[in-house]
Amino acid sequence: MGFLNPKHTWRLYFESYKAVCMDIDNSKHHPILKGIGKFVATLKLIFDMLPFIVIIGGSIGILFGWRP
Repeated sequence: MGFLNPKHTWRLYFESYKAVCMDIDNSKHHPILKGIGKFVATLKLIFDMLPFIVIIGGSIGILFGWRP
């Protein structure tokens, strides 16, 4: 298995997120269920990215001298 470029990995991750949202839109479920499905998919995306957001936010905070 070869090395996977991180930029390529993130692009694939967001493309799969968009595909999930389109599949939810194209389903024949009630609109409320579609909304709940998109909300859960978005929450998963945010929770998957949370460690990176914390690391980047902490790094910016250290650069500006902010302390927790």
